[in-house]
Amino acid sequence: MSKYYKKNLNSKNDIISARVVWGVNEELHLTELFEKGYCVDIISTLHGRTNSAIAARLVKLSLIDKRSDFYARRRTT
Repeated sequence: MSKYYKKNLNSKNDIISARVVWGVNEELHLTELFEKGYCVDIISTLHGRTNSAIAARLVKLSLIDKRSDFYARRRTT
């Protein structure tokens, strides 16, 4: 795990990537976590982004059809 993600784990309540452009590596990491079944809060914390930002990016990457599909994971994982 990179220093970027370790830093985010230590500052759980800080959204440090707000308004930062998504990079290819970050999208690949997001895809990996999503496909492994990580829950909403863990993915958001690791990326330093809001749940809404994560859900929107998953829709853009065609990994889910709508944002509510992402939030449903909170109840199941």
